[in-house]
Amino acid sequence: MPEFSSNAEYAEEVARILKVLGHPTRLQMVAVLTHVGEAHVTGLMGCLELPQAIVSQQLALLRAQGLVKATRRDGYAWYSLADPRMVHLIRCMERDPNEPCKA
Repeated sequence: MPEFSSNAEYAEEVARILKVLGHPTRLQMVAVLTHVGEAHVTGLMGCLELPQAIVSQQLALLRAQGLVKATRRDGYAWYSLADPRMVHLIRCMERDPNEPCKA
């Protein structure tokens, strides 16, 4: 894996991802998808207690940035993480800060 200090292009990519995740709602959505694997808008609305318009808008942004993907099933768009690094990131951030984060 490239290091930030020696690879400016990689650093820019990670900075873009972190900027997208800098919004609390988007971060919560990624966390929910980390734990449940996939969900549809209605499921995310219930988990996050947010209206459909906000959930759909934030999912569209995450999808446009390549962090989530959608598949159609049972009349719903089911969303899941498109970038497996998100799982590692969320799991590290949810850990006790005194414990080392292992990938």
